[in-house]
Amino acid sequence: MGSTLPEGLDAFLKAQVASGAYQSEEEVYQHGLRLLKAQKEDEAEKLKQLRQDIALGESQLDRGEGLPFDVDQIVAMGRERQKS
Repeated sequence: MGSTLPEGLDAFLKAQVASGAYQSEEEVYQHGLRLLKAQKEDEAEKLKQLRQDIALGESQLDRGEGLPFDVDQIVAMGRERQKS
């Protein structure tokens, strides 16, 4: 592959192969990349959903469907939840 890993990661890579969990260093790389890809896809899906939720909320506000709220009350409720 031609890449250089920091000492700690290089030792971890070699230990994974030595443990028998992986057949080669390339297999460790592939597994790591699959995990990174899945994580990035999950983050993208969450961001997409958040943007959809924001758009829905904005359209509800535009239609006058918003509800009044008290910031101090919300903060107090959050602090109560943290206690339990």
